[in-house]
Amino acid sequence: MGFTKKVLSKKELDEKSVFYSDKFRIELCESFHIHIRNFRLEFSIEEWKSFAKGIIYSYLRWFRLGKPGYVSPTDNITLHYEKINPVAGLGEDSVLENTLRIELQQFTDYIHFHFRTSKYEFTVDEYLEFAEQVQIAANYLKNDKIMQDYPKRIGYHHIRQANNRVTESKNLGGFDTHGEQFPNEKIQSHNSLEYDENRGEWVNQIDNIKNPTKVKIKQKSFLNKIITSSIKKTLDWFFL
Repeated sequence: MGFTKKVLSKKELDEKSVFYSDKFRIELCESFHIHIRNFRLEFSIEEWKSFAKGIIYSYLRWFRLGKPGYVSPTDNITLHYEKINPVAGLGEDSVLENTLRIELQQFTDYIHFHFRTSKYEFTVDEYLEFAEQVQIAANYLKNDKIMQDYPKRIGYHHIRQANNRVTESKNLGGFDTHGEQFPNEKIQSHNSLEYDENRGEWVNQIDNIKNPTKVKIKQKSFLNKIITSSIKKTLDWFFL
């Protein structure tokens, strides 16, 4: 979901990862780990509680909505939302919260790519494919004239539109700094747009979703509110 000014690099990949091609597992070792194929996320104890509770509550809410399939971006449904500590793994040394590290493993043809609390596991060829595309994008960002003087975001807690929390610049690329270039309904729709240089206009990245589910969010009844509140309180108690 975004407003893509330019695709900096793109390459079609094998549809399957080499490592852990069909594996999903959850572990408690140095910290809490969730592995999905060749991707891993790690959590501190408090982060794990928030994540697990969020997944359970999201599933229950999805179930109560009738287990809808994929929906149109204009019908985006937030199943769960809460604020968490902005510093990942705060106070727990086993969580690599502020590290970017690339490792060659002793086991043959095996690369670990760490970025903050995430890790990808690559073969050498997979990593080189990734690195080459990153280099293509980096060369553009370093050398294209529109990137020579652009508004940089200031501080933390940003959302998509920068809300003018940016440095002063000539803004040679005409970047949106406040969400003023798009109608509010476009921003709120979660639709993904891409700028078509040949047509000189913004177009949908995904033309349509096959047979999107139409979900009608009904106004909560008093009983519904009581049930929802009870579920939240029960989960809060359970995850103490």
